[in-house]
Amino acid sequence: SRYQISQRAYPETLPAIEYDEGLVVRKVQMNGHICLYGKRYLVSNAFWGYPVLVKETADEYERDIYFTHQRIAKIDLRRPLD
Repeated sequence: SRYQISQRAYPETLPAIEYDEGLVVRKVQMNGHICLYGKRYLVSNAFWGYPVLVKETADEYERDIYFTHQRIAKIDLRRPLD
């Protein structure tokens, strides 16, 4: 068999996710959305309960969504779920 037990230690739960003060941070809701500017936008339910960072892009109608340092989504402000 080629399977080998990983030598990496994986924590049961992630440490607290913190972002610098003054940044736009939203908590992902149970169904995978965040609320921004009074509207709901789909991110991913895989991040339910975790804070994500919302960053402006060169396009005034788009925002990049980050989980820690990794970009996980792009949302179009013209296409809310509501």
